[in-house]
Amino acid sequence: MQFIRPLCIKTDNSKRNNVFQHSPIGSTQNFVPRRTYAQIKLKREKKAPTKPLKFDYSGDLVEHQPLDLQKKLYKFSDIKELEDAPENVQRLCSLQYFDGKERMKHRQYEMKEQIESVCGPGRHWEKEVAKMTVVIRNMMPHCLQFRKDKRSKSQLIEKIAMRKKMLKYLRRDDYERFIWLLKELKIRYVPSPPYMGRVTRRAQRKRDARENAIELQNRKIADLMEKFEKEKVEFYKYKTETLKEIEEDIEKYSLDRASIIKSVQMKLSEKESS
Repeated sequence: MQFIRPLCIKTDNSKRNNVFQHSPIGSTQNFVPRRTYAQIKLKREKKAPTKPLKFDYSGDLVEHQPLDLQKKLYKFSDIKELEDAPENVQRLCSLQYFDGKERMKHRQYEMKEQIESVCGPGRHWEKEVAKMTVVIRNMMPHCLQFRKDKRSKSQLIEKIAMRKKMLKYLRRDDYERFIWLLKELKIRYVPSPPYMGRVTRRAQRKRDARENAIELQNRKIADLMEKFEKEKVEFYKYKTETLKEIEEDIEKYSLDRASIIKSVQMKLSEKESS
């Protein structure tokens, strides 16, 4: 008996169009060989493009200026013996040989000294706001470069909210110092609205309809004013021509001007009374 390899075919049953069966061992006269497997291309859904990450709501108007790496670290700024030390020792005490954490502390120290020189040593809110400003501006480029660092992003958002809260306290406590600090640190403060409720669709439709009605009303008023201005020019022109004709008629026929004016006034008063 000759062995025949089983083939995978498609049945003729209309209800089972996608069902494949194996042919029995035997004759293959009633079977048509078909492809065993179909090449199926999986269509993957395209992901929506990610929105650009922005921190404009923080209010920082400037970025960090680059540090002078030849400058000494704040820990060694009060040591007078370093001025006479060898060049290698002075270089080791400079910012060039310290990491980002120490450089951020150096920025915070400089900001603290600047505020204490103006406001005095007992200003707590100003120092905290300045310290957080340094941290925020130091973390912002990192979060923009590494978008998947969710932990740093959440910390940055938390610090921005905390700084805004401190600025609100300072604004309520002393408005002049608040304005001075904003100018000094180059920060824009936008107070939150008094009501932060959820806007429903119905309220949004009402607001849009009200704004469209006001816009249409203003447009119609503007068109009417423009029309009146054109008619005003034509009316003044007609008025001057008519008065000129009246003056010519009075001089031509030697009429009494006072009696004419009196009669016109009487007719106007009668017209108004009726």
